[in-house]
Amino acid sequence: MTAATHPIDSCTVTPDSAPRGALPLVEPQAAHQAFLTNNPNVHSVVLKLPHVERLVNQGETADSYFPDSIAVITTSTCRDEYLSELTVQREAALIRAFDPTVHIPFDVPVYRSTSRVERRERIRQQLRGTARVATELADTDISLLPLIKGTCKEEWQIYHRFLQHNDIHVTAIYGTQYFSSGAGLRPLREDIMTIVSIMPDLEVILLGLLYPPYLEQLPPQVIAASGLHQWRTRCDLREGSIKQTHEEYGRLKSEVNATLGESQMPLSTWVEDTGVTA
Repeated sequence: MTAATHPIDSCTVTPDSAPRGALPLVEPQAAHQAFLTNNPNVHSVVLKLPHVERLVNQGETADSYFPDSIAVITTSTCRDEYLSELTVQREAALIRAFDPTVHIPFDVPVYRSTSRVERRERIRQQLRGTARVATELADTDISLLPLIKGTCKEEWQIYHRFLQHNDIHVTAIYGTQYFSSGAGLRPLREDIMTIVSIMPDLEVILLGLLYPPYLEQLPPQVIAASGLHQWRTRCDLREGSIKQTHEEYGRLKSEVNATLGESQMPLSTWVEDTGVTA
């Protein structure tokens, strides 16, 4: 992987600046806005790129739409139909206009059902796209959080070389597809364990899982987690008062934060059980 025109490490999230703990995924709707307003328990949110585009088309920015106390993390992880029409230039233009704190750039579809040759090409395409987004946004204060894709050690070694070359220590992993496909927790856990066995110094923001009993089964390299279903179900936006939803989210956040990095399965235990070597 060749170096980007603009050094990626100069604009990526660092361990000191990385988001941690529970990160609710939100959508541009009145109920979510009401939930976020004056909510003392929400300091960061995640917003998908199609929703970014909707808000930009309405003349909104991260600062104008969200409360001042909330940092906004935008992500390109979304439905394949949207990604198929997305270009680097369009993505960068939307993110520049919206001006979030952090952006997770240039997702591409990578599935086990895809051929090995095509998966490797898509991974290289994704890394080239990440580097180009970094160049496009080089004159902004937006930090990038690179995304790890792939399905096996061979592919994760490509990311290992890329991350080492660019001195990147914090990345995102998209977990939603494990549950939407019916695969569930076990393959997600095995993949994350394998990734951090290859890159033990890596810190991971996991997208698509905010359920504490599942999070505690992941390694302590997972420092933050984002999801929609868990907080929306727990907070019951249609039935509870705003005060009740704030308090219930505070309880969920406390459970997630207590789990991440503390109650999780140590990598060494998993390596011993499975025979995987770092």
